[in-house]
Amino acid sequence: MVSEKIKWLGGVCLIWLLSGCGSHPGAPVIDLSPLDRRNTQYTVEEGDTLHAISFRTGVPYQNLANWNAIPPPYRIYVGDVLNLRAGAAPQNRALAKTAPASSTRSVKPVLASKPLPEARLPANVSSWRWPAKGKLTETFSRDKAQYGIEIKGNRSSAVVSAAPGQVVYAGSGIKGYGELVIVKHSARYISAYAYNDRILVKEGDQVKAGQQLANMGSTGTRGVKLHFEIRKDGEPVNPLRYLPLQSG
Repeated sequence: MVSEKIKWLGGVCLIWLLSGCGSHPGAPVIDLSPLDRRNTQYTVEEGDTLHAISFRTGVPYQNLANWNAIPPPYRIYVGDVLNLRAGAAPQNRALAKTAPASSTRSVKPVLASKPLPEARLPANVSSWRWPAKGKLTETFSRDKAQYGIEIKGNRSSAVVSAAPGQVVYAGSGIKGYGELVIVKHSARYISAYAYNDRILVKEGDQVKAGQQLANMGSTGTRGVKLHFEIRKDGEPVNPLRYLPLQSG
């Protein structure tokens, strides 16, 4: 009788385990939002920079500037509607916006972010270096919307600039990237460093290759790691084609 009960309990437990009722809740999904090519316009939000919008949409910043008649130093205002396609007439800028008809005073436009100081950057990137030390855990896959590589480390790991350049974004306003730093290296190349624990640079800073940008972290993801991207003319490219081979 006892053995029958044990067999019955064992069967129930097996069914329970196989059905998934005994499993822990699934790990959070990493949300590195895929580039959405369907949108034709973008409304500027507080904290945006033209380079951050370029990174978010995959449209080169030069095109955004040309299509929307935005001259250097690329001032954009909260509420501006930017065209993401060629051919459309530039929208009325926030500078021209006025208060509702019931008000007699003009609305003062609000800069989305402080314009960046002009930086002299090379025409191309002569060499790249690894942005962090650690184990390579994810590689580039456009089909899976994995637009970069991931390096596992710890919170004391330094995240460094992969080449000389200017910091054009530092913040957490881009969904799925946590605390993010974007460095512009030339007119064609930028690199991005996501999931940071603490950012050590600010927008406008000029950095050298190997200069620390942040501490590795887990903001926007699970586990301490760095998500690293290189983009050429707005398009994600495989970083492993640019980074030097690692020994061992």
